[in-house]
Amino acid sequence: MPKTKNGARGCAPKNRYCIGAKLSEHKFLRLLRGLADNMPVHELEPRTHISGKTIRSTYRALRAELASAVRAEPERFGGTGTVLFADGQLTECGREILRRVYRSREFRLYRKHHAPRLKDEFDERNLLVNKAVRMFCVVALPPAGLEADASNVINTLQLLEAIDFDLPLLRRFVEGRLPVDQPDGTANGCSNEFLDAARDVPRHHYPERRLYEDFRRYLLKNPLGRDPEP
Repeated sequence: MPKTKNGARGCAPKNRYCIGAKLSEHKFLRLLRGLADNMPVHELEPRTHISGKTIRSTYRALRAELASAVRAEPERFGGTGTVLFADGQLTECGREILRRVYRSREFRLYRKHHAPRLKDEFDERNLLVNKAVRMFCVVALPPAGLEADASNVINTLQLLEAIDFDLPLLRRFVEGRLPVDQPDGTANGCSNEFLDAARDVPRHHYPERRLYEDFRRYLLKNPLGRDPEP
């Protein structure tokens, strides 16, 4: 507990983002920034002088809250909730997107690097949603691309894969090192439509900042540790 000028113990530092937190608001936001920047615990610990145990538990709580936030405010985080959910329930479109993300090599590496000690399926589900949110924050989808209907599933998947999935042929194409009419243009499972979508994908300039600011604003209205709504 902090001390006053007279040496008496004062109250815990006020934290608008996490009710009853022992961390100051400044340190809490540094952890939120670390989560948004994809910073592993072992890198964030020496920079913040916060124990790895505290960082891991805070990360876990933030991932769980993020999974709720995309339902509560679907227009935030690149419109993630608009595509994945309808009336708070996972849509078929959203289910297919999460299934594709889960099966990707990138998610396996992401889980191994950032959360090797997941407690249960609940933690894994939250990590999966967290990964999907990051992909949506990178893609600058237009409003018309945020309609969660079956006809838009493939297009949405193409946009996400074009940004995040490691397809060597796709990367060469996007970087202009592969002619459009090259005979093997459909190799590695890439259709011509897929490559066209990859080339035309609009990128958000600051995806990590977008995630951080959206999450920070959400937590101002819905702090961690609040009483659950009846």
